[in-house]
Amino acid sequence: MKIEIWSDIACPYCYVGHLNLNAALDRLTFGKQVKMIHRAYQLNPKAELNNPLTAYENLAKRRNISIQEAKSNYDELTNELLQMSGLKYRYDILKPTNTILAHRVTKWARLFHKEHEVFERLYRAYFLEGESLGDAKTLARLLGELGFDPQEVSCFLSTHQFEELVYAEHEEAKIDRQIRGVPYYLINGKREIYGSESVDKFIAILEEEWQEENQPNVFVNERHSECCESEGCKLAK
Repeated sequence: MKIEIWSDIACPYCYVGHLNLNAALDRLTFGKQVKMIHRAYQLNPKAELNNPLTAYENLAKRRNISIQEAKSNYDELTNELLQMSGLKYRYDILKPTNTILAHRVTKWARLFHKEHEVFERLYRAYFLEGESLGDAKTLARLLGELGFDPQEVSCFLSTHQFEELVYAEHEEAKIDRQIRGVPYYLINGKREIYGSESVDKFIAILEEEWQEENQPNVFVNERHSECCESEGCKLAK
């Protein structure tokens, strides 16, 4: 079984989906046989790498609202995410940035079969620890925690390797697949899941696909309310 995952590290629902998919695979007897391939998607490709604004200031500027309104929006989102994941997202210390370096370094980590592990570390660093993922030194340090040589990471990030791949995957998502929000999952090239799902829902879908893996391809669309689009993140109703 193959699961392709389009996501952005700046997407809070992508982190929820990442954790829930991991938990689902851990509970499935065939979980270790599932191949996961991460595809790049950027919610804001034009974002600054070294953005001096806080998350509240950044949202206020983008939507032309007050700082207090932006904080209220994030407080509502934080409560929603806490209910979904049990994690308290730290928008009070979050550092908005362009995620191009983070996407590039996950592509590089794929060469060492550690792409999924790196995604999880970067999600946690961004949403829970207030780390700047637009800073090459920070990324080198974070990957060093996973066994990579920080100097090698820094050398890689000083190049433009995988930059075009990130842009190409983003364009494929928007143009070829008409993806307007993430997370987006494609199972065995035929079943879509649009938005984060619960652990139990992931298990049910994956079990069904595992049983039908040798059946003729049927394209199925699963849409869920919690996802992030270029204009912002949608809350569950």
